[in-house]
Amino acid sequence: QLATAEILGHEKGAFTGAQASRQGYFAEADQGTLFLDEIGLASAEVQTALLRVLETKEVRPLGGRTARRVDVRVLAATDSQIDAALAEDGFSQPLFHRLSGMQIRLPSLRERREDIGLLLLHFLRDAMAQTGDLSKLQTPEDAQRPWLSATAVATLAMAPWPGNVRQLRNCATTLAVANRGAPAAHLPPDMLASLDPSNVPPAPGAPPEPRGVERGQAITHAKLVDALARHDFQPARAAKAL
Repeated sequence: QLATAEILGHEKGAFTGAQASRQGYFAEADQGTLFLDEIGLASAEVQTALLRVLETKEVRPLGGRTARRVDVRVLAATDSQIDAALAEDGFSQPLFHRLSGMQIRLPSLRERREDIGLLLLHFLRDAMAQTGDLSKLQTPEDAQRPWLSATAVATLAMAPWPGNVRQLRNCATTLAVANRGAPAAHLPPDMLASLDPSNVPPAPGAPPEPRGVERGQAITHAKLVDALARHDFQPARAAKAL
């Protein structure tokens, strides 16, 4: 009920704790855009309320007697397996089709491995600037002994990243803090466990690889380390060569 009240609004006294009337999200977003995050986790009550508003383009606050017409562009996002929820009646088919005027699929991080090196370096720079170790990321005179070892880079590049960019950012922060002041970085055991590919299923709906391109999962650890060494540990150059 509280979630529905946030979306539709409520009148004073509509439920216990409703000490004043309040506009809901749809009323506040009138003539604008409303973003509904994690829509796949919405309760049946919330789904019903959303469907009613999208069908009628009217909002009636909880406890209210009159409806208000609204003009709102709705964007909805989820990382849940929405197809499975639809098949099991865990998500409303009518609501899904109301929200599916245009679908945009965002690929997971493991489907865009060419971005991992750039993002990791970006997050490491931010984290190590705060710990005072930013200079350690500069290319050393002996390129064979970088702060982040080839083995660590290979592990991070081949990890499944179930948490996508948020997980990569957290790993960068952990690396910076766990190796503060150290001449070389090491991946903590708990991080290695979280990056174990056997714990994560393959990404659903991943697009097929173009012909002539080797799948990332098929590249061996030794081949990746060799490519990084031959290209001065520059992830983009090594990835292009592979």
